[in-house]
Amino acid sequence: MSKVLVTGGCGFIGSHIVEHLLNTNQEVVVLDDLSTGSRSNLPTHENLNIIIGSVLDKEAVNEAVQGVDLILHMASYVGMKLVYKEPAQSYNVSKIGTENILKASGDTPILLFSTSAVYGLAATTDISEDNKISLERAQSYDGDVKSYSSGKWELEQLGHQAIAAGRKVMIIRPFNVIGERQSAAYGMVVPNFMKNCNTGIPLTIYDDGEQTRSFSCVKTFTKTIFKLLESDDAWVSPNNIINIGSHHIISINKLAHYIKTKMQASSPIEYIPYDTIFPNKKDVRHRIPDTKLLTKLVGEVNWPTVEEIIDGLLVHERATAQAR
Repeated sequence: MSKVLVTGGCGFIGSHIVEHLLNTNQEVVVLDDLSTGSRSNLPTHENLNIIIGSVLDKEAVNEAVQGVDLILHMASYVGMKLVYKEPAQSYNVSKIGTENILKASGDTPILLFSTSAVYGLAATTDISEDNKISLERAQSYDGDVKSYSSGKWELEQLGHQAIAAGRKVMIIRPFNVIGERQSAAYGMVVPNFMKNCNTGIPLTIYDDGEQTRSFSCVKTFTKTIFKLLESDDAWVSPNNIINIGSHHIISINKLAHYIKTKMQASSPIEYIPYDTIFPNKKDVRHRIPDTKLLTKLVGEVNWPTVEEIIDGLLVHERATAQAR
């Protein structure tokens, strides 16, 4: 048995990661301040120790890193609504939180969760790890303030410094992960559409709705993470900065209509300009990953389509409602 620290482990993706670790008989420490995660996302388990605290709290970090063999650093602000409301805190959690984790944990191997947002506003259907990223590009995504994307760019720079000092570091850039336990509270599009369909209120689409995304199933994403962890090559530069996401493309318009149809909902669709909700910010028109490196490292990943993910979410929702 190894001992693994998961920061942000009570969150949407983090809870799936923790579940996988527990199911493979690992000892798990979770550090989470519950700002966007929930204790209810995780089971009570003899191999699980949850520390309620922030990565900005050095005492909590020092407690969490004791005796761990691997760190999965996921702690982050999530969702455009929260990030827009609290840009400085979003930036600090990524930058200062990562500094604290790296400094406290010596040379323990660490997986840093970055974001596809570090590519800035680049609109492409095939964006690769070779694309130039910079603080300026990241900040353009944030509306020219230091916020979520800028903080993740800083996280990556701290990772590079640790690599240069001889530490085992892997950096991943997730693309639009969705699935069970994702909250609608912070602006995530799929749970918001589903919630609104359940209540009959309008589905809000920004601009013309023709922007496209590749939505990635959280369960497949989790399995892929652990395949990467087992790959020696994935820990070696330049292979250790990796896009993870699906190639299945859908427009926000088609997504809204599919969810409405599947849920037999009467909710109207309303279109509003993006900058009326997020002044000084622009939406990314197209964001689809190039995953040649991921395929080279772990083989072809069988990503479900977004329609298949939504169908599964509806089955889960009905089963959960019947169990209450």
